[in-house]
Amino acid sequence: MEVLVALVIIAIGVAGIVGLQRLFMQSSTRAAQRITAMDIGQAKIEALRLVVFTELTPGFETITRQGNDYRTVWNIEHRYWSTGEWEDSVSVRQQGPLVPDAKLITVSVEWLEQGGGTASLRLETWFSRTRVRPNNTLFP
Repeated sequence: MEVLVALVIIAIGVAGIVGLQRLFMQSSTRAAQRITAMDIGQAKIEALRLVVFTELTPGFETITRQGNDYRTVWNIEHRYWSTGEWEDSVSVRQQGPLVPDAKLITVSVEWLEQGGGTASLRLETWFSRTRVRPNNTLFP
């Protein structure tokens, strides 16, 4: 009888460990996918930094890594400095060319998780316009 009770207790313990192992594997896979998505989003931001400020345009692409598809969408919003605050309307600019002072860049990455649900993350950054003086030195 004692052996039977011991076997039941061991079986319950082993079942619990197996359940925890499965949970650990799922969490590990989700973390790896999120890290991959973050890498893709950061790489897109760095690639956009190399584009001429006036030529930045929104877009999308799908990147496959480790058998998963990551849909990347980036949006560009113009921002103008007016009366001590940032505005998103071109009407705030009363004089000079309508070139924004900065651009808000939003990069969204979406992917399918192992269980079939959709996961996503969003990165935001600002790019500022840089102007060049006649002697080729920069000023804001």
